[in-house]
Amino acid sequence: MDWIRHAVARASIVVIVTEINSHGAVLAAKKEAQRSDKPTMVVSRLSSARLRGLMQAWALRDDRRVGATGALAGEAYARWALGAARA
Repeated sequence: MDWIRHAVARASIVVIVTEINSHGAVLAAKKEAQRSDKPTMVVSRLSSARLRGLMQAWALRDDRRVGATGALAGEAYARWALGAARA
């Protein structure tokens, strides 16, 4: 399952969808994410709306962590989204 290792290595955030993946693939992704110290979320299903919501929530979490307020809110999301689009 080298493809899982490579995908996790390139990711900023690892979202594991259980509905479409085997037990082995889910466990491998979780193990690799933990080994790589990547933030991970396991979901049963993932729609585009839910993915958008997860990215926005993650951006707000990052903004709060660095103490961003006002105009800076959401900039972390924009940086992440642009980085994810390039990967």
